[in-house]
Amino acid sequence: MNDTLKSFQQKTLDRLRSLKESFLLEEPRAGDDEDLVGASVVKGLGGGIRDRVLAILKRRQALVVRVHHVLFIGSKGDAANRTCRHTLRRLFAATEEQLDQIEDDQWMLLGVLADNYRHGSRTTDDLLAHLVNGSNDWTIWTKAYVDWRDGEVVVDLTVPCDFESLPEGFDDYVRAVLSHAAQLIRLDEFVRHRLSPDAPLTPRTVDDLAQKFAGVFEVKKPKTADDDTPSDSRQEEGALTL
Repeated sequence: MNDTLKSFQQKTLDRLRSLKESFLLEEPRAGDDEDLVGASVVKGLGGGIRDRVLAILKRRQALVVRVHHVLFIGSKGDAANRTCRHTLRRLFAATEEQLDQIEDDQWMLLGVLADNYRHGSRTTDDLLAHLVNGSNDWTIWTKAYVDWRDGEVVVDLTVPCDFESLPEGFDDYVRAVLSHAAQLIRLDEFVRHRLSPDAPLTPRTVDDLAQKFAGVFEVKKPKTADDDTPSDSRQEEGALTL
């Protein structure tokens, strides 16, 4: 890493430190190579399978502000992820020469994967994947997408940068990716816990049930000898109470 990039990296880390309180960031750390300028765990986005991480990256003449581990949809072994990953690798990322070299048995395999995907029942993860993609129509700067290699949902934003000084509006860019990530996390909670037929029992559901059935089931206190009267005794002999 040359001196110019080292200076830019230090400016970035200093700026992230100044945002720790407002954006609930942990102590930022420098990257080990030129691609990763710095990163910080975002405490304000809550927990998950892994810590949600704000990363500042260098991509040629552009600066990328990114949130990793926003959500995980499916798993690395999920049929949808496998199908998308293999199809993208063989078809989307291939050159014309590589496409011409695909043999019939490979086309057959791709067809089998596509058939399995089409015949599979739609799941909550399928819905969330579409919602993640659709969320981009509601944002201006940021973009959310599913990394089909392992189902990771990522939010990022790309701006031109000379890597001598931070782009104007850097704080707003950080706020934008964190806001988009937070909205997706909230959406995931709603879909999984309120809109899914197999939603788990949550504390909120328990509270709702408690309020709904409040007073329906009453526990009768045992009577004492002083409470009994002759009429009470005769009533108890011929009555059945719950």
